Amino acid sequence: MIFEIFIVFLLLKVFAQLLLEKFNLNSIVKNRADQQVQEIMDEATLNKTINYSVAKGRFSMFKIVYSALVLLLVVSTGVIPFFYDRVSSFFESEILINALFIVVFMTLLSFVSLPLSLFNTFVLEEKFGFNKMTFKLFLSDLLKSLVISFVLSFPLALLLFSGIELFPNSWWLVGSFIVIGFQLVMQFIFPKFILPLFNKLTPLPDGELKDEVIHLANELKFNTKEILVMDGSRRSKHSNAFFTGFGKSRRVVFFDTLVEQLKINELKAVFAHEVGHYKKKHIVKGFLVGILMTFVGFKLLHWATIFPSFNLAFDLIPGEIAQTFLVFLLISNVIGFFVSPLSNLFSRKNEYEADAYAKQALGEGESLVSALRRLYLENLANLKPHALYSFFYYSHPTFFERRGKLLNN
Repeated sequence: MIFEIFIVFLLLKVFAQLLLEKFNLNSIVKNRADQQVQEIMDEATLNKTINYSVAKGRFSMFKIVYSALVLLLVVSTGVIPFFYDRVSSFFESEILINALFIVVFMTLLSFVSLPLSLFNTFVLEEKFGFNKMTFKLFLSDLLKSLVISFVLSFPLALLLFSGIELFPNSWWLVGSFIVIGFQLVMQFIFPKFILPLFNKLTPLPDGELKDEVIHLANELKFNTKEILVMDGSRRSKHSNAFFTGFGKSRRVVFFDTLVEQLKINELKAVFAHEVGHYKKKHIVKGFLVGILMTFVGFKLLHWATIFPSFNLAFDLIPGEIAQTFLVFLLISNVIGFFVSPLSNLFSRKNEYEADAYAKQALGEGESLVSALRRLYLENLANLKPHALYSFFYYSHPTFFERRGKLLNN
């Protein structure tokens, strides 16, 4: 019965995703005759944006079906217990076996999406002039990601399965604290040690822009030693900015493409927006929500291990916790789709608050609106997605939603 319920939810997810993509494709084409959109984009840019959005939408529909088929094959063909038996034949320690099984299986599974990544980078993004990545750099990023992933995830898996062995009745609670601790450490490690392995981060060069941004930071009582510029143009023409880290490791990072594309007042508005995330404690709030979800996830996993029917539903041996762990991870993405609108609703609320903070900091909202308009134009972003599509997928409000709030006195 459990497997049948999983199949129903998987089919519902695929159907809903394909329907949303279809709705959005229809909405994209209508942008051509939309007066608001025409006021923002010239005809050439609008046509290119529509073509780009349509191409991404069709590719997304393929990925939806492809990913669902891969998931179905993995959980229904016996490949999980088969792989577990192979790993078990090389080692005696159950903790080591379980940790290697999880980490190696997930690593191998990631290669299934490699053709999709190659197509997206070297065909789709290349066609519309965004890709700047060479195949050599692509391979370098892939190898670095695999090594870093193993170095971080293998010790974490060892800790988790050690906790399960030491605390057989309350391991879900111990496991939750281990994962939460790992996530907290990563908030400090990522911006200082991992991000620089992939991108060159340099302080914002001396000049008017730096003087203006540092002056604004002081006005906002945002203590920072440096504003960093990341060489995003090495991989893509897409532009962005982000806030990362906690405490002394916190950083505001501009893509170099963003610095090239925006005027000083627009970059100040983007900076104020990122500071707004910090001032409104969005990073902390997001981390607290993550803590709650970690406890809920581990408790659900604990229940799955208690009932033998869960493992039997997927042709696994009852009591084999590592296999239960893996299947639970895989199928949780299916349920996650249906609750993702709640997460995105929370994220969009944060974006509105950061926008409002930037508007108050600068005394006007026009600069941020101008920056957003430039970002949408340069990234060929869909200005008017279908309402249901944005509800399910968008972590940021649409351009016109944000403009309306920023220019509304």
